[in-house]
Amino acid sequence: MKRFLILSVLIWTIIAASCFASSLDITYRNTGISIGNSKRLNGIRLNFRDDRVEKINGLNLTLWVPRDNPDAVMNGLAIALLNHEARELNGVSIGGVGLFGERVRGLSLAGLGLAVGDIDGVAVGGIGVAAGDVEGLGIDRSAGSGDVNGIVIGGLGIATGSVDGMAIGGLGGAVGKVNGVAIGGVGLVADNVSGVVIGGVGIGADEIGGIAIGGAGIGANDLAGITIGGLGIGARDITGITIAGLGIGGRDMTGLTIAGLGIGEEEITGITVAGLGIGAKEITGLTIGGLGIGGENITGITIGGVGVGGQDITGLTVAGWCKAKDSMNGLSIGVLNSAQRLYGVQIGLLNYCGNNPVPFKLLPIINLHLRKDHQKPRRHRD
Repeated sequence: MKRFLILSVLIWTIIAASCFASSLDITYRNTGISIGNSKRLNGIRLNFRDDRVEKINGLNLTLWVPRDNPDAVMNGLAIALLNHEARELNGVSIGGVGLFGERVRGLSLAGLGLAVGDIDGVAVGGIGVAAGDVEGLGIDRSAGSGDVNGIVIGGLGIATGSVDGMAIGGLGGAVGKVNGVAIGGVGLVADNVSGVVIGGVGIGADEIGGIAIGGAGIGANDLAGITIGGLGIGARDITGITIAGLGIGGRDMTGLTIAGLGIGEEEITGITVAGLGIGAKEITGLTIGGLGIGGENITGITIGGVGVGGQDITGLTVAGWCKAKDSMNGLSIGVLNSAQRLYGVQIGLLNYCGNNPVPFKLLPIINLHLRKDHQKPRRHRD
């Protein structure tokens, strides 16, 4: 009861001093204790509502929403039961509801949110943080900022121009550029990413360089590094190690590519493995398809569980049925082997070589044609 009475008297004293006088000061050369709306002070200041404050060094306690504080600078410990508003807050700043300022340095805490120009240090908002630049650590439930240097954590989401360090959004994140680590609980959308990117469901970006993991899928313009999609991955250019639970689709792919079901690309170079099939215009390297592989030009070692088909095939081909519509250069091993023009060896149950003479076009066990054919150019009638 005594504490309640003392607190009530203190609060009414602060209100009275703020309303009926500028301030009640016990100071020497602006150093000491002030009750009310003092403009400048070094020491302890208790006020009901801040209005046109200039500079406070020490402890500042404010009860109500500020009126107008465009030039206020507070250094030390600043506590507001409702809102803080100042040009600069340096040290420890606590707002029961919110915190507003042009620049915040040190530790900043707000029950609901922070809306500041620049943050240098640690920022924690119960619901949201909106900032121009963040250097240090920013934690909230929904963060929106210009540039982040350090760590920013959003319980709901993150919206920022660029991140150098770590950005974590409980639900999702939307960022311009990421250099470091970016994590979205559900999804993450970014412009350019260099580092590690993780999206619980999916990731969408223009360019990703580093490690990208999407629970369901990843879609990007260019992918370089290690890319893992729970279901699928789609990109224009893929370089590095790419793994997808179902399928991978794109234009150019270089490196190690593994898909649970299938892979479709325009050009594939490197090691490519698909549970069902692989289809591409140009295939170079080691290619393994659980069922089959189809391409216009295939070069290297090609293994298809059921069949391999291409316009021109060069290298070692192993499948149930190996078919070269135009030419086969190298060794073909299968139950059935067929080549319109063979420059190499076929081993299988039946082997068809279209450029062998009639008795030797279709042979069991083995067929071969080792000499290059010199076709005479066709004469055009005048």
